[in-house]
Amino acid sequence: MAHKKSDIEIGAEQLLAALDGDYSHVTVHRRSLTDGPAFTPSEIRELRKKLTFNQDTFATVMGVELQTIKDWEAGRSHPCKVAERLLEVLYKQPSVKTLLI
Repeated sequence: MAHKKSDIEIGAEQLLAALDGDYSHVTVHRRSLTDGPAFTPSEIRELRKKLTFNQDTFATVMGVELQTIKDWEAGRSHPCKVAERLLEVLYKQPSVKTLLI
């Protein structure tokens, strides 16, 4: 009985073939994210207050330093795309906050 190759073995063979220039078994999956809304400093502050977070708790939830929250709210810097996505989720579904604290 012939040995059935595992997905890892098949993937390794395809990788080696691709490294040798044979892309016949390679599938490329492309994903693109649409830009989320760009939050203004006042919108970030209002969202934080709506969620009843102080700046320190909001920083913890967002995974950033306290100074970063202060800078966002003062307009000195802007959230990265990942942070913008989390802000969008919190804006659309405020109840998600319970999962993040």
